Amino acid sequence: MGIADWDKFIGQAYAFLKPGGWCELQEFHLGIMSDDDSMKEGGALWTWGRDMLAATKKIGIDTLVSLQHPKMLKERGFINIGERQLKIPMGPWAKGRKEKQIGIMAQKDLADGLEGISTKLLLMLGYEPEKLKLFFEEAKKELMDPKVSFGKFLQRLTSRLNQGSRFTLICPCK
Repeated sequence: MGIADWDKFIGQAYAFLKPGGWCELQEFHLGIMSDDDSMKEGGALWTWGRDMLAATKKIGIDTLVSLQHPKMLKERGFINIGERQLKIPMGPWAKGRKEKQIGIMAQKDLADGLEGISTKLLLMLGYEPEKLKLFFEEAKKELMDPKVSFGKFLQRLTSRLNQGSRFTLICPCK
């Protein structure tokens, strides 16, 4: 979400990499998902995810732009594009020691940053400041509930610059 112009960024990577060089992109999809029915539609977490998508869209940020990264890389001339979508658990419910540790850290990260990353965006959507505090309390309560299993996707792409001759790129970023 921190890069406003991904096409420009990928153009810069292309312009500055040597032939045969690698580019890796990793980007979270904003919003959260659940594979089971433990996160209820209309609940605070579900509402937070929905409204954060709406707020970022309102200010011109495409939080699902990573789904377009393979196409963008290919159009710039990158080859050997590898794509992986990783499910990142948010909470201790995940199976496996490593997954549990990641889930606990991701849960804490969101709980600690929920108000900071959301307040201004949700106020833009018309949330009332005095009700926002209660909304965050409810969202954090759901977030910390061990019976609620949810997570988010991380899109990971690797690609290589062709080793052969290189075309001159007229990059709008220079």
